[in-house]
This record gives sequence, C-alpha cells and structure tokens, in this order.
Amino acid sequence: MAELYEAMRFPQQSGRLDRSMRQFSQLLKATSLPHRVAEDKGELVLWVYHQEHIAVCDDLYRRFVAGEFDRLDEEIAAAALNKSHFQWRHLFATPITLLICMLSMLGFALVYLELWPLISMLSFQGLGLQDGNLIVNQKYQVWQLLKQGQVWRLFTPMFLHFNAMHIAFNLVLFVFFARQIEKKEGAFNLLSDILIIALISNLGQFWFSSGQLFGGLSGVVYGLMAYCWLLNILRKQLVYQVPQGLMLVSIAMMALSFFGLFSLFGMAIANWAHLLGLVAGLGLAMIRK
Repeated sequence: MAELYEAMRFPQQSGRLDRSMRQFSQLLKATSLPHRVAEDKGELVLWVYHQEHIAVCDDLYRRFVAGEFDRLDEEIAAAALNKSHFQWRHLFATPITLLICMLSMLGFALVYLELWPLISMLSFQGLGLQDGNLIVNQKYQVWQLLKQGQVWRLFTPMFLHFNAMHIAFNLVLFVFFARQIEKKEGAFNLLSDILIIALISNLGQFWFSSGQLFGGLSGVVYGLMAYCWLLNILRKQLVYQVPQGLMLVSIAMMALSFFGLFSLFGMAIANWAHLLGLVAGLGLAMIRK
C-alpha cells in the first residue's frame, strides 16, 4: 500500500469550507496531482502520495484562496454539476492555440487530398518533379528559395501532418500545453515560443536529416512540454500542469527512435526536430524563469 503524507488539515464544518475543500480537491485533480481527502477526528485531512507535494499543495491553496483560479473554479463547478457542455467562448479565449490547430488541420487536408503544389509551398525543402516522380529539393536549392524571400518555409512545415494519428496525437498535446501558456502568459508570448521552437526544430531536422520530407507539430509540442516542465522546477511551484512521467516517457521514446526502433515498423520520425524542439523549450524556460 502506498505511503500517504498529511498535507493539510481543516476543521470539518458544513457550508463554505466544505464547498471550498471540494473545489480545491477538484483543482488538484485538474493538475494531475494524486491525493485523498478523508475525515479524521472531526477534521478534513488532505493526504498526498509524495512528500514533495506537500509544499506544492500549500502554494496552490494559497493561490486558490487568493482567487487566482476563479476561471478554473467555474469550469470545475460546471463539470461537477454536469454542466460542462461545449461553449464557443472557451475556444476563443485562446485564439493563437485555435489558429495553430486550424492551420494544422488545413495542412493535413492538403496532404490527404494530395495537393502537392500547395504542399510544396509549405514544406521546408519544396518539391520537384523528375521523371513523373516527386522529389525534395537539394540543400543548395532550398537556400536559393530562402534567398528569394520564401522565409515562411522555416515555419510552415509544422502545419503538415501525414496521417490521422499523426495530427490527432500532436493536437491533443499541443492544445494541452498551448492553452495553459496562452492563458498564463498571453497570446504574444505563446506565439513567439511557437515560432522560435518551430524555427530551431525545422532547421535542425533539415540540416541533420537525410533529405526526406518532414512536417508536424511534434517539435513544437516537445518544446512547449519542456518549457512547462522546467519552468515548474525553476520557479519551485506548479506554474503549469505537466502529467507525471510524460517528460520521461517522451525522452525515452525519442531515444528509442534515434536508435532506429520505429524505423523497423516503417515509421519515419523527425528525431532532430524533437530533440532540438525540446532543447529550445528548455532554453526559453531558462530565459523566462
């Protein structure tokens, strides 16, 4: 049986305190922090499974009482009352996140419909036609395209996704981290983070890869995840929700991919985009700590 640590203790009473404790417990669930609330000698006790989470709970409760989570409290209360129906305002509260998702779905549609001239315009390398076959341009040709002013190619590969699983996995994680950052730091900071990470990850993938066509938001996702994870550590508080173990699992998957595990199953993974996106995210966190 897992060991429990007492984090907080409150006198049990009906009314506002009970309701606040329930909402605070829901907040902890929303942040993926495992815990239990139990009655003990006429008091409500909040138990956690990791000793270091005691300080996290103290900090979160202080911010909870100060009203920093008012918007989240409303969403929690609505969910608890089964009123968490879809509302358009939730989408438009984070316009940059919404915009990137829409452009990614558009990019996936171009691939699905095999609209190669448009795909060529969005890809990093650009595509050529040789003996009726599509080929990616060589490096010297790419530099010529960039010199001609086609600088959007440095960023737009993130909108290209090559199958349904590819875009679904990327968008789920992207929305999870991007919405948090946009709500906390604003649209400008999120957009700048996305562009910086996309630039570094795309350049790295192009430079170190063997010339294959690449695309997707995964480099950006790695960067945003690393940014949120490291910022929590540097500020010694739970600034952003990062599911336990996600960072470790992601790095392990990236390492296995570098060793060629997924290529055995015919999967082409943009390893350098993942690695350099992660490094870029760590660097941004260190700058903004």
